[in-house]
Amino acid sequence: MEFTPLETQILSALEKESISDTGAWTLQHGIKHDNALVGALLRLEGVKQIKTKLLEKKSIELSEEAQEILKLGSAEVRTWKLVPKEGMSKADLEAKLGDVAKIGFSQAMKNKWISFDSKTGIVTKQADTVQDTTKEQIEAISKSPDTADANIVANLKKRKLASPVNIKTFEVTKGENFGAKIEKAETDLSSEIISSGSWKNKTFKNYNFDALGTPPAEGHLHPLLKVRSEYREIFLEMGFEEMPTNNWVESSFWNFDALFQPQQHPARDAHDTFFLSDPAETLVVPEDFMETEKNA
Repeated sequence: MEFTPLETQILSALEKESISDTGAWTLQHGIKHDNALVGALLRLEGVKQIKTKLLEKKSIELSEEAQEILKLGSAEVRTWKLVPKEGMSKADLEAKLGDVAKIGFSQAMKNKWISFDSKTGIVTKQADTVQDTTKEQIEAISKSPDTADANIVANLKKRKLASPVNIKTFEVTKGENFGAKIEKAETDLSSEIISSGSWKNKTFKNYNFDALGTPPAEGHLHPLLKVRSEYREIFLEMGFEEMPTNNWVESSFWNFDALFQPQQHPARDAHDTFFLSDPAETLVVPEDFMETEKNA
C-alpha cells in the first residue's frame, strides 16, 4: 500500500511521539486542517496504522471585516480621523469612506465623536481624542479566542465581526499495524476471488454500515401540472377562492353564458363537455340576470 505525502508526514510524526491535537500540529507545520487531512486520517485508521480521538472545543471566528479592522482600525475611528477641524460635507465623507461609511458614521455619532448639521450637510468633530475600543477587543480575541470575554463577544457578534464556532480536531496515536507493510485492502468480493480461493489471503476494507446509500431518483411534476399550479397561485393571490368543483354539476348558463362564452364556442360541443340527461335542464337562474346576459 502506497502512502500519500500527507499520510507519510503523519506517520513520520508519530514515530517520535503522538499528535495530541491536529489543530496545533497543522499550524506548526503549515498544513491546512481541511478535508484532505481528515481523509488521510480516516484512511490510515482504516488500515489500523493509527487511532484517532475526536476533540471538540468552542472558539471565536473573526469575520473579514474584523480582519480589516485589525489592519486599518474600526470604521468609527476612520470616520473621526477623516473629519478636519473645519468640518466637511457628509457626501464627501461617505465618498472617502466607501463601504464602511454607514456603520462608521452611525457609530461615531453614537459615541458623540462627531456631529452633523442636517441644514448645511456639514459633519464636524466633537472629540479631541478617541480610543479604538472595537479594534482592541478584536485584537484580544485574535490573541486568545478560547478565553474571550462573553460580553465582548456578544458586542462584536451584534456587528457581525465575530461569531462562536465549534472546532473539531483529532488526537492521533499509533495503531496496532503501525509501521507494518500494509497491502491495499480489497473493496469488492468478486466471483473470481471466491473461485480461486485467494480471498483467504486478502485484506478486505471494513464495511461501513453507517454510510448513506445512493438517494433514489425522485418523481417530478408534469410540465402542464406545473403551469396549472402557477396559474392557480396567480388567481389565489388576486383574491379568488377555490370551490369544491369536483362535487358540483353546473348548468350551461353558469358554465358558459355567465362567462360570455359564445354559442358556437367548441367547448360547448359534446366531445369537450359532459351533459346530463337527468336532469336535462335547470331553471334556477335569476330572471333579471338572465335577461342581462341574453342582451350582452
